[in-house]
Amino acid sequence: MDRNSFKQKKLEKEIGTTDQSQTVEVAQSEEVVPVINENEPIPSLQKLMEEFSASQSSRVGGLIKSILFKEDGSQVIVTVSSRAQELAMEDIRIPMMQFLMKRSRNKYNNVITVLGEVAETEKRPYTDKEKLDYFLKKHSDLADVLEKLHLRLL
Repeated sequence: MDRNSFKQKKLEKEIGTTDQSQTVEVAQSEEVVPVINENEPIPSLQKLMEEFSASQSSRVGGLIKSILFKEDGSQVIVTVSSRAQELAMEDIRIPMMQFLMKRSRNKYNNVITVLGEVAETEKRPYTDKEKLDYFLKKHSDLADVLEKLHLRLL
C-alpha cells in the first residue's frame, strides 16, 4: 500500500465514509508554466534573453551575457566571438528556441549562430624596453623629452 492510499484510508476512517465519489486523487506535481496573456505586449529580445539566462545555469548565463543578439524578422541572429562559444550555443540552441517561441508567442521561430570577426590585439608590452617603445609610439612628445635629457635606454 503506497503512502497516498494509506492517507486516503486514514481520512476515510476519520470522516466515517467509504464513498468512492469522495475519493481524492493526488497527482504528481508538474512544472508550473506561466500563463501568457494574449493582450500583454511581447517583451523585447534583450528582455527575453535576460529571462532565459536567469532560468539557466551560471555557465549559460555567462555565455548569454557575452554574445550579441539581433533580430531579423522571425529569426534571432546570435554573433559569437570564438569557436568555443559557437559550440556552447549549439548545446543550448534548442532550449533557447523553445523558450523564445513560447514567450514571444511564435514571433521568433529560429536561432542562427554566426561566428563574428575576432579583432587582432596588439601584443601587450612586458619588458621595460617594450613598455618604453609602446609609450614612445603612443606619445610622440616623450621621444623629444628623452632625447633632450639623454635618457634613451639601449
